[in-house]
Amino acid sequence: MMTVQSFSAYDAKALRLLSGVLFDVKRTVEGAVMVPLSEHERADVTRVVADRLMRVFDLGERNHDALKRAALAGLKTSLAGR
Repeated sequence: MMTVQSFSAYDAKALRLLSGVLFDVKRTVEGAVMVPLSEHERADVTRVVADRLMRVFDLGERNHDALKRAALAGLKTSLAGR
């Protein structure tokens, strides 16, 4: 399974894009739940979102908003499977 550390495999331009999207998605999730997430919950969100971001990025997507939508969709799918 991929982890956030896998971001290191990307060049600086890709890293800036992926990190920015990851930050935006985490901020969106925390705002949507309206309660502080536990450390474990934040780690789960980061893991799922980072995995989805890298998959979509590796398929060629480079648009910030499209990456964010894909990451949120992946998180929603992951949560629905619990």
